Amino acid sequence: MSDKQRKICFVGLYNEKNLGDPIIFDCTEWLYGKCVESGDFVSQRLYLDYVQKTYRPSIMWKVRNRVARIFSPGRLYSLSFEKMIFKKTREYFETYIKDFDLVVVVGGGIVKWTYQFFYAELTALLNAAESLNVPVVFNAVGVEGYSDSDFKCRMLKQAMQLPALIHVSTRDDLETLAGKYYDGNPRRPLLRVSDPAVWVSEAYGIKKKESRKIGVGVVRGGIFNDNAIDFGPVELLTLYKDVIRTLAADGCDVEVFTNGLPADNDFAEQVCASLVEDGVSVCRRYPENTHELVDIISGYMAIVAARLHACIIAYSLDVPAVGLVWNDKLPLFGRNILAEDNFIKHDDFSAAKIVGQLYKAAAAGYDQAVKSEFRQTIIEDIMEIDRKTISMEMKEHILIGGGKIRPIHRLNNRHELRFCA
Repeated sequence: MSDKQRKICFVGLYNEKNLGDPIIFDCTEWLYGKCVESGDFVSQRLYLDYVQKTYRPSIMWKVRNRVARIFSPGRLYSLSFEKMIFKKTREYFETYIKDFDLVVVVGGGIVKWTYQFFYAELTALLNAAESLNVPVVFNAVGVEGYSDSDFKCRMLKQAMQLPALIHVSTRDDLETLAGKYYDGNPRRPLLRVSDPAVWVSEAYGIKKKESRKIGVGVVRGGIFNDNAIDFGPVELLTLYKDVIRTLAADGCDVEVFTNGLPADNDFAEQVCASLVEDGVSVCRRYPENTHELVDIISGYMAIVAARLHACIIAYSLDVPAVGLVWNDKLPLFGRNILAEDNFIKHDDFSAAKIVGQLYKAAAAGYDQAVKSEFRQTIIEDIMEIDRKTISMEMKEHILIGGGKIRPIHRLNNRHELRFCA
């Protein structure tokens, strides 16, 4: 055990309106507090895309860039907004991580290059860490695809080869991570582990309540189209209405909820308003913070949801969940918990299919042996990182484990007792 108080910097999305990301952050910090051997560390939170969300270029920069684009359209400029954000982001991380013993990227769906700027922000972070000799860990990250033809993906892949990144775990697609991002030859350990949010019940001190109420988690109308699935807002609204009406006709007490994202709330309002026109009224709940979301889900007998972390929160609380699949991360979670049938793809969308599977899931519950083993994987991973990094000399790169790819396996009883005590 080290006598030195350790300094750990946690990087992620702790202030998002989609409350799944802040829950990941909270649970990761809580787990490190439980698993770090010395039990003694100071931490700091950094926002992964802080610069992108706060930086505003000057008027002069905008004018110069506009003129340049008029005379040379299609060129990449050193003064482009993306490059400027990258430069500012690297400076931001260099300023704040330089005195830390370890940087933990807390997880979420960030190993991707679509939608958001994470590919550049992770690249900036890893370059900053490399220049400062500060080790970085990717903790239970979501891996969302790969493309050799996309320069943004290639940029992220190249950054992930830097020695500063000493350890990578994913909550889902280990095969793509190992085979594509590391060409089958990683020089750091790669593992598949549980998402930290599987411990949210313990982290927040919230338990499942006795209830006969069914929750229907609503997402924004365009989410399937945005993920190249031919299932638009009209079809999704109709599906939600059919599911709710079927449950209500069966005598179920139904409530609509969201993960807090304003766009989800807006679509939920549309669904409920359309139901009222058909003579069906349902209550709805929109959480304003992470504890409210967990508390809402704890009050259901079972849920239908499309947000991954609604399903993961439900799993932590032992609330059976059926997921509507718009992204591979949902069925991958189902595979990990041996409940793939509970995650339904758009080709099979129908009220009868969804409600029927919900009743099966509610009757079966979760395999508690599988759950115990699965949840322990994130603990084992953090404890291994702690054991290895605690012995590292500051300002040295040590690649842990020689680049092994390891599957999920159960912790021994000593570790289980140590954590739970």
